[in-house]
Amino acid sequence: MSNAALNLGILLRGLRRLHFALGSQDWEDALKALALADLSDSGMVRASLKAVWCRTHDETELFDAAFEAWAQLLRRPEKPPLIAQDTYLAQVARQRRQETLVPSPNWLIAPPKYPVPPMEDGVAVPLARGASVMERLSHEPMNRLSDAEMASLLLWRQPRPPLTRRSTRTRPGLKGDAWNPRETMRRGQAGDEWMTLWFDAQTEEPLPVTILLDMSGSMSGYFRPLIMFFHTRVRRERRLEIFAFSTRLNNITRALKVFHVDQALAEVASLTPDRGGGTRIAESLEHLWRRERGRGIHPNSRLVLISDGLEDGDGHGLRGWITRFERYLGRRIIWWNPYGYDGAQVRTASLAVLGQTADFRRIGSFKELDRAWEALSDGRK
Repeated sequence: MSNAALNLGILLRGLRRLHFALGSQDWEDALKALALADLSDSGMVRASLKAVWCRTHDETELFDAAFEAWAQLLRRPEKPPLIAQDTYLAQVARQRRQETLVPSPNWLIAPPKYPVPPMEDGVAVPLARGASVMERLSHEPMNRLSDAEMASLLLWRQPRPPLTRRSTRTRPGLKGDAWNPRETMRRGQAGDEWMTLWFDAQTEEPLPVTILLDMSGSMSGYFRPLIMFFHTRVRRERRLEIFAFSTRLNNITRALKVFHVDQALAEVASLTPDRGGGTRIAESLEHLWRRERGRGIHPNSRLVLISDGLEDGDGHGLRGWITRFERYLGRRIIWWNPYGYDGAQVRTASLAVLGQTADFRRIGSFKELDRAWEALSDGRK
């Protein structure tokens, strides 16, 4: 076999490791194409191989980089043709790594403790992995992000579908829990095939969610990120009610429906003159029960309390109102704490009550907040 055929096989094997779908027939087709080309013309050789081996636009760009590295190695007289494949693969892997990774050494994964398995040629080319800038920001604490970082992160996030729950109502469908003989007979009389069976399928309806957002002084670092998050959700959710409280309860749902986020933040600021004050969770629950029951909260709602849980008092009033809401809703209330501690870690009366009577979840970053939000629909905490 000639050196040209050996070098062509080296290039083909290297491209296969870069996920090109190439086989023996492609190698024979490339040899036939090169037999009609001038091997001294590098551009003609590249065009001939690209026409035979590349099938997508991404493969075309990768082929150009691989061909340049392969051609440079073959010009070196000190490198035998069969040895050049190892250096070629290492250079291509290094070039692809530099193009795709963010230059952030803090986010490069450490070398594995176990030995890297060698490739079939005896040379191992480990590829480092890293995190993108947006992925890194999604794991950062929300109170440490700037306004520009929060805005870019909320724009980068994929739009989430509205929260839904399984309704007790049903509608005819080809799949379902129970057979519907009446609909099957009616469809058959209308001219459809009699063997087509129709069933009663449960429908999906919007999930009602009520948010109690603590805007006391101890939560000041999380005002803006939480308001910006709910500004992106309130226009997609049909049954979302948001209340802000510090020393009194205020409904801010309509203010968050303003299109521009800065204007929405200004509207919320005008509706919450008590922000930055003390924390009165029990009085806010009492206000929600006496004035918003049936409008802002319903028996099938999910009640979410976003607070650090630091309230003065012995906790008896808070326990009473939480117990009343549990009976009304038929489920425990949900407690989201951005600081991450519960009643078992910090011993105060209010935290002890919340730790015993509420389902706790930490929402210190946007990633944790997204997971907590999605968990409302599937029944998890």
